[in-house]
Amino acid sequence: MKVLSIIEVKAVQTLSKAHEAQLVNYLTTTGFEVGLLINFGSASVQVKRKHRDFTKPEQKS
Repeated sequence: MKVLSIIEVKAVQTLSKAHEAQLVNYLTTTGFEVGLLINFGSASVQVKRKHRDFTKPEQKS
């Protein structure tokens, strides 16, 4: 089974919610399943992993 992934590399002081939201948007747009957000700009390397949710919200009757 192949899992398509996006790896986004940043060089910023710290990762923000906007960076995470951007990765989620990339996952949604491409249909890829997993994304890694890696930041080399802080004192230590930061890594965030996001997984695209394929479940559809339940519709209310």
